[in-house]
Amino acid sequence: MTTSGDILKLFSKFSPRMEFSDSPSGFYGGLRVVFTRLALEEELACRADKLEFVDYPTFGSRSDTFEDVVRPFYAVWSSFSTKKSFAWKDIYRYSEAPDRRVRRLMEKENKRLREEGIREFNEAVRSLVAFVKKRDPRYKSGIQSEAQRRELLRQTAAAQAAKSRAVNQAKLREHVIPDWAKSEEAEEENSESSESELERFECVVCRKDFKSLNQFNAHERSKKHVKAIKQLRWEMRAENESLNLDEGMAPYSDHAQLEQYNDSSAASPFSQEESGKVQGGRCADADENIAPIMHDTREESRREFTEAYIVSPVRYASLESSETILDPTGSDDVSEMEDDTVDLLSHQLSASGLAQNPSAETKKNGKAKEKRARKAARQALGQSPELICTTCKAAFPSKTQLFTHLRKYDHAQPPTR
Repeated sequence: MTTSGDILKLFSKFSPRMEFSDSPSGFYGGLRVVFTRLALEEELACRADKLEFVDYPTFGSRSDTFEDVVRPFYAVWSSFSTKKSFAWKDIYRYSEAPDRRVRRLMEKENKRLREEGIREFNEAVRSLVAFVKKRDPRYKSGIQSEAQRRELLRQTAAAQAAKSRAVNQAKLREHVIPDWAKSEEAEEENSESSESELERFECVVCRKDFKSLNQFNAHERSKKHVKAIKQLRWEMRAENESLNLDEGMAPYSDHAQLEQYNDSSAASPFSQEESGKVQGGRCADADENIAPIMHDTREESRREFTEAYIVSPVRYASLESSETILDPTGSDDVSEMEDDTVDLLSHQLSASGLAQNPSAETKKNGKAKEKRARKAARQALGQSPELICTTCKAAFPSKTQLFTHLRKYDHAQPPTR
């Protein structure tokens, strides 16, 4: 039985003066005998243990070719793995074990020694194969010829690819693009350019263009843009007044009333900031700073209030207001309208009180005073003319009763012009 030590001793037999011949002392003859004996031992071990046998090829002779003998030999023997059990490496006999524990320890130690012997034998055989491969003239010449063959194949493939590319480029140069394809390409370019143009955002008020929506939103929140919007609104209102464009509109509507209230509130000198200034100053400073504002505010408030509420002594129910009240959500709008009217009257009463006594020292407006102002506004609103149905001439003390009457008897009519 060949051991790993026997394999390692073979390395000493190789020398530069060894003949590469098929004789028993030559390179090919001696190695062929060694590898044949190793293959036979593996076959016997597989038969004894009833294992699958690996067909190890022969080392061959000097005249064997690379493709038929040399390549298969080194391909199989380079990954050599013995099938021997290496039972001769055991140092313990299981029959001598006094108990099971000692027997298991014996088995473990014997198994370790067998695995170590198998590993050493496999490494010795693989080392011998690698050593022989470097010195085998058949393998060297076969590798060179194989490398040359691969290089030739690579060059042939590269030449074929270059030829194919040249043919394809010639076909592309000779190809003529039809007119319908050119028109489609032009349309695609125009569509792309139009899409790129549509991606711009324009501010009409400030006359500026923006490339992204984020820039446009940031511009809308800027103070300059807000100021320009307010200036444009003021100019449009002034133009409407100068051209009398508001004559054909209804006496009031929900949106108009809220807008008038907001304008009057914004123009009122009794905002939180200006009221604090008035409360902290003297009569002389208040007269100088507030008198022009009070005059403009009083005139604007009187004009808006007169147009919205005092022009007609008797308010008739129009078709638009009737339809709004017939909506289930109309009660909320009515209550909001009444609250806005009360707030507007309270501001106007307060403004008129200050305007009549501009020289008096301003006092701090407390909650009690605000409540009294609201109460006075409600009383003034309660003394307004009664609501009359235009169909049956029936008078009602409140709009709720009037709208109930309109729904019950279907007396709603469009306003007369």
